[in-house]
Amino acid sequence: MLHEGVVAFCQLHLDAAHPVTIEAYNSLGLTRNSAGDLSAARAIYERAIEEAGPATAENRTKYCVLLYNLGLNLIRSEDWERAVEVWKQTCVEFEKREPPSLERQRRVEAYYAFALASAGRASEAEGLLSNLSSERIPDDKTLDK
Repeated sequence: MLHEGVVAFCQLHLDAAHPVTIEAYNSLGLTRNSAGDLSAARAIYERAIEEAGPATAENRTKYCVLLYNLGLNLIRSEDWERAVEVWKQTCVEFEKREPPSLERQRRVEAYYAFALASAGRASEAEGLLSNLSSERIPDDKTLDK
């Protein structure tokens, strides 16, 4: 499959934290997710995060997308406690992005609140949602503007 070849090329020629390497892993994970193989996709995302190490200014955008997709995967898998951990980390990384994007940050916080509530941590979710309630969360069409 093409995606595995791209990942192999990146592993051979680029460093694991390089934005192109992270994007290659993300594409491979999305392919597995789309095929319904949630556990394989999750393993790919987790491997990429582990190999890349902490996000840097150079790769933060790609790293955030990787975390975001891992978080969605965990929600689909109903792995609530792990989803809470990942969405919390995603919130932290999104806050560090330059330039900041309030719309994207709010969407990440909404998923974090959903994971908290689903994990039986309603009071934490309510606290987070009370901060979001005064602001409208945009639909997907406005995120890329």
